[in-house]
Amino acid sequence: MPMRRTGRDREDGESEEARAKHKALSLLTDRDRTVKELREKLERAGYGREAADAAVGYVTGYGYLDDMRFASHYIEVMRGSWSRKRIEYELGKRGVDRETLDAALLEAGEWDEKPLIGKLAEKYLRGRSGADGAQREKLAASLSRKGFRISDIVSVLDTLSENGYI
Repeated sequence: MPMRRTGRDREDGESEEARAKHKALSLLTDRDRTVKELREKLERAGYGREAADAAVGYVTGYGYLDDMRFASHYIEVMRGSWSRKRIEYELGKRGVDRETLDAALLEAGEWDEKPLIGKLAEKYLRGRSGADGAQREKLAASLSRKGFRISDIVSVLDTLSENGYI
């Protein structure tokens, strides 16, 4: 674990705040982050709360850190793999506030999760012979735990059943 830095200047004259700004910029070259993620990374790297806050303010001021941009991009990338509910949960974990999340979801618009449910259901059923009512219930429960709406799950499973997959 790195030693905790104090607010004092180093021998080379660079303050903790200046070092935190450099570290923040460096962390943002790897990938986009939320305010919460960046602040936590800086604090884990040993920077004090004040230096971390100053660094977050600095990179935010230059537009390098933007929770709305992060959320919009995250939704765009993950909407083909995860349910809307799971995306909301994951963004909340990363520190995106409800207002920003709602704005990003509104910007993304509605999307039909049924094709994704169908793809996941077919993957689940692959290699399983004679899927019966119990398999259907297990599959529905699995999809529900992933955050999909029950009405969408039932609709997709009914279609798969009509087509002989279940």
